[in-house]
Amino acid sequence: MPREWLLNEPLVLQKGAVKTWDDEELEALALRFGVSREALLRRLLTLGKTTQAFYERKRAAFLAEYAELAEKKSTGGPEYPIQVLSQLGRTFTRLVFQGYHERRLTLRDVANYFNMQVKLVPEMERAAFGIKG
Repeated sequence: MPREWLLNEPLVLQKGAVKTWDDEELEALALRFGVSREALLRRLLTLGKTTQAFYERKRAAFLAEYAELAEKKSTGGPEYPIQVLSQLGRTFTRLVFQGYHERRLTLRDVANYFNMQVKLVPEMERAAFGIKG
């Protein structure tokens, strides 16, 4: 993350002298630079845009999050709704759900478009719209 690029990001400029960052801000900047939130926060620390204490608190939270993810057992690949989403694309998937919410499609129609059981449709919707749960 080059110094000038990061310091000239609108979100960083907007923060001014504020040295704390919420998760959404860290996520947005991390995605912009293609790095982890932790790596981004570390770089912000080296540039004087956060404090050592704030960094250490967030790092502890990141480590707890990493440990939680490591405890989850892998099934050998992404779950079926994620596979379908990657094949059909987020745009098409969202259009199908838009049709459902506008009552143009039934739940059965949605399941047929995705070639899945009706009971998996809510999980597919969460995946399509990036909703945790």
